[in-house]
Amino acid sequence: MEKIAIIGTGLSGSYLAYLLKDKYEVHCFDKARGDGGRSSSKRTDETSFDFGLSYFKINNSELKKELESEAFSDVLTRWQAKVLEIDKYDSAATEESIEEYYTAKPFASSLSKKFLEKIEHNYKSHKVLEIIKKAENNYSLKIEKEESEIEIDGFAKIICTAPSVQSAEITKNFTEISSVCLRAVMSSNFVVLLSSKDTLKSSEHVLNSGIIKITHSPISDIVFNHKKPGRNSEITSLVIKANRFWSKSHIEIDKENLKKLLTEECLSLCGIKDLEIDFSHIHRWLYSETLKPALEIKDFRHENLFIRDSLPEDKSEQIYVCGDWCIGSYAEDALLSAKSLADYLSL
Repeated sequence: MEKIAIIGTGLSGSYLAYLLKDKYEVHCFDKARGDGGRSSSKRTDETSFDFGLSYFKINNSELKKELESEAFSDVLTRWQAKVLEIDKYDSAATEESIEEYYTAKPFASSLSKKFLEKIEHNYKSHKVLEIIKKAENNYSLKIEKEESEIEIDGFAKIICTAPSVQSAEITKNFTEISSVCLRAVMSSNFVVLLSSKDTLKSSEHVLNSGIIKITHSPISDIVFNHKKPGRNSEITSLVIKANRFWSKSHIEIDKENLKKLLTEECLSLCGIKDLEIDFSHIHRWLYSETLKPALEIKDFRHENLFIRDSLPEDKSEQIYVCGDWCIGSYAEDALLSAKSLADYLSL
C-alpha cells in the first residue's frame, strides 16, 4: 500500500481517512491533543459542551444513507430541536419551530473518533509546519513536536484539511495550491460556555427551546447543550455563539471582559435571573465560518470539490487540500469535499 499523510482530524480529515483506509496506509496528523477539529468538545467533571459543531444538517442522499447506517448508530443521532427565533429590539418578531438536525453523541467529536478508530497511525500533538518534496512521489512533513522539529518522509501523497490560512502556509512550497487556499475568506468567532446546577427560571418559550437564534445582538445563537440526545440533562450547559461581525470588531478586547459582556447579554435576552454559574469559559475560533469559499463550484456532482494543481496528470504534484471552506461553510460541505477527493484517489 502507498503511504499517505492526512493533516488535520476534523470532519474532512477523519472522514477521508475512513474512506481511504483500505486502499492506502493512512497516517493522520493533528496539532491538537484530540480529534475533531472544530467539532471538538470541552468537558468538565459534571457536563460537556459542543462548542464548535453543535449540530448539523445533511441533504445529500448518499451521505445520509451512509451516516444513518448501523455502523454509525452508536455515535450519530437525530435531534428534533425546538428553535426559538427572537429579535432583540422587536419582541413581536418571535417565532417558534421544530427543526431536525444531526448531532454526534455523547460528544461532538465522537463522529470523527468513529471515523478514525481503525486508523493505526494517528499522531496527536504533531503540528505540521510544511510539506517538502524529496523526489517523485516522495514527500516529507516537517513537524513541530515538544519544542523541537522533526521530519517524517516516505509519503506518496499529502492531503491537508486544515483551515484555509493554515493550509496555505503548510503548502507554501507548492505555490499554485497555496494561492488557491488564500482565495477563501474566513471569519473569527467567540464562544462562551456556561454551566449551572441551578434550575433555570425563565419564560416557557425559553425553557422549552433547544436552540435560540437571535438578530440585532452580539449573540447569534444560544444552544442548550444539555437538551441534546445523550447529554447530562441534569446540569444546565449553555453554548453562547457570538455574532461573527461583532467578534471581528472585538478581536483585540480582553477575553474575560468579552465573556462577561456575552454572558450578561445571554441572561438578559433569555430573561434568566438569579442563576448561580458554576463554570464559565470563553474560546475564540480563529477560523470559524466561511465568508467566501476557495472554489467556485457550479455542479457539485461533476466537479472536483477539493484543491489540487491544474497541471497535466503526468506532471502534477500529489498534494491535495480539502475541507468545508473549499466549497462552503457547513459540516456537509466538509464531508462532501472529503468524499470527492476520496473518490478521485480511488479511481
